Amino acid sequence: TDQEVGFTLDDEGDVIAAEVPEQDKQELFDAYGEYIAAFNAEDMDRYMATIAENPDGFDREEDQQALAEAFDNYDTTYTTSDETIVKYEEDRAEVFATINVEMNESGTDQGMQQSGRQVVVFKKEQGDWKVTSLHFIGNQ
Repeated sequence: TDQEVGFTLDDEGDVIAAEVPEQDKQELFDAYGEYIAAFNAEDMDRYMATIAENPDGFDREEDQQALAEAFDNYDTTYTTSDETIVKYEEDRAEVFATINVEMNESGTDQGMQQSGRQVVVFKKEQGDWKVTSLHFIGNQ
């Protein structure tokens, strides 16, 4: 079930939103907001609670290990804007956002900034929206 992930732009270059029932729209934006907030808080338990039990796009345990290392070595902040649900099915949805990533080595001012566009794919597990894969498209 390899589904195309992506988004479509209108003539003005804006991302086209999918038709989403109001309740699911609210739940998805809440889930997305919590995913970003938990990452920025560097709260591992809170972050892992936003991730699917069986993600399609990555290995849950490997992701947790890599993240623990990143949290130890870097202060990373995600700032998002233009959050838009670009694909929606009853149990799967894609949330597009413009994302700015600021990374500093812990305890220093040395770092980098990168911005790009990201699509986070959610799937429904036991009635809750969980992150199942993510796709980062860097800006040229």
